[in-house]
Amino acid sequence: MVKSKLPPDGRFYAQVIRAAGNTGRFEIVKKWLSRMEVLGCPYDLEVYNALIEAYGRKGQIGRALFFFKQLKSEGLVPDRATYSAMLCACRQAGKVDEGCHLFEEMQKSGVCPDQWSYSILIDMFGKAGRPKDASNMFQEMQAAGYKPDKVAFTTLIHAFATVGMVEQATLAFQKAQQAGCLGDPVIFYTMIKLYAKAQMSDQAFHMLKMMKELGFFVHEAGYTNVLNSFFSAGLAQEAIQVFQEMQDAGCPVGERTYVKMLNVYSKIGMHARAENLLLEMKEKGFQWNVVAYSTLIDMYGKMGKLQDAVRLFSLMKEQGCKGNLIVYNSMLDMYGKAGKLKDAELLLAEMSGVGHTPDTVTYTILINGYNKVGRFDDSIRLYYQLRSAGLKLDKILVAIMINVFAKARQYEQLTQLLEEMPSSGIQPDARILQTVVEIYEDGGLCENASQILTRIQELGPVETAKMKCPPWSPLRNHRKG
Repeated sequence: MVKSKLPPDGRFYAQVIRAAGNTGRFEIVKKWLSRMEVLGCPYDLEVYNALIEAYGRKGQIGRALFFFKQLKSEGLVPDRATYSAMLCACRQAGKVDEGCHLFEEMQKSGVCPDQWSYSILIDMFGKAGRPKDASNMFQEMQAAGYKPDKVAFTTLIHAFATVGMVEQATLAFQKAQQAGCLGDPVIFYTMIKLYAKAQMSDQAFHMLKMMKELGFFVHEAGYTNVLNSFFSAGLAQEAIQVFQEMQDAGCPVGERTYVKMLNVYSKIGMHARAENLLLEMKEKGFQWNVVAYSTLIDMYGKMGKLQDAVRLFSLMKEQGCKGNLIVYNSMLDMYGKAGKLKDAELLLAEMSGVGHTPDTVTYTILINGYNKVGRFDDSIRLYYQLRSAGLKLDKILVAIMINVFAKARQYEQLTQLLEEMPSSGIQPDARILQTVVEIYEDGGLCENASQILTRIQELGPVETAKMKCPPWSPLRNHRKG
């Protein structure tokens, strides 16, 4: 048999170019183009379409447009495949206006868009956050005589979901269901994510059940979105149920889901379950990350298990996992509550050494710790460190420092603190003011108290309805309620 010496036709080159372009191997594309030139094989429309498709899929709109113009300059007429490839290129590159222009050109040139062309435009508008245009294009497709398929419905639902249009997405889903176009699991994942983000936990769970009833295998993302939605709504038991269903279905559990469930169990006091889950993570080969450590350390803190927290904190550092500010603040809080203030100060120094800047919570924990054991000078020292660092006051810290200054009989500093409250954005409430009244009254400084309370009242409205005001208080005749 004699082998043909004729070069392959355009269809062969188009197939090679398309295969190489789909995998991003553009060096191979260029190699075959050079070979075509050497053999004197001209580019036909099929080769141009393959080139536009290859570069367009990778978002290289400039190269796609170059070949589009070149084919027209050589007298070739773009067909439906050409325009569809260019529309895909515009969608991939986010060039919505260029896509609209090409669609108009396509229609004016007598090339009728097919269902795929319309679906590309619906998706393009959806990704650009233009759901109204996506909806209009969907209706135009129907007016052209095309019955929407699962691709068209999926792209339309995604367009609504992208901008959080729950009602419109739900209506589109119901129409897809009526049309028997729920064959793509992407529709369900889109609706689950949308409902979960909108805190519509029951609807998200319903989508999950529908997927399973239709025989789809639900991946981790579907379960975790529903799980997170329930937990965010304070429905921990429902979140646990979803997690159990996930495990029963044989769905692999990822690191993020394990960490989320650690948080769920620790928040509702199921400490044994949390510890078992941590061991399960280790058995599955997952490295405990800083979020897992911080969740368990916080849990041990609430249980008063300082030794367990210290053990886990040491293990975290041994494993090379750098603790975050939440971890350090949790440990400081436990040391403070246990009266181990020397350990707390050492941890504060370590914290700064690893690059964490103490925040208001950090200082508040230490200040309160020293306050509880009567070391008011240390509380005051740390308070002024906080102020020097430019950190803002909050109502909790103010309440503690009022108590500290009063016990230390530092009435001048107390007065200064009270005067700074309004400028710090802290509105004195009845509890704080009641404390101030009692402190000054006990110290025999009623006149001073009257002056400072008058000053606070001048700076803004105060809530005094629940206060027991002595006769000398200027707030006595200015109650609200």
